[in-house]
Amino acid sequence: MTTLIHVLSADIPHHNLTLLRFFDGMLSQRAATAPRRRFMVVARDAALVVDLTTLDIEACVNYRAL
Repeated sequence: MTTLIHVLSADIPHHNLTLLRFFDGMLSQRAATAPRRRFMVVARDAALVVDLTTLDIEACVNYRAL
């Protein structure tokens, strides 16, 4: 089972990216065998999160799609 850590329900790119980068950096310090943590984010531009490889990110186009 994948653990859902956080839901970012507003399309505020700078805020969402700051939080996701923080978690990506913190979780990347864990053992390589640790499961990827799941995040859900509202982002019209899903390209913002492609470089965050430590996280399992599901991007939705709006709040309703979450």
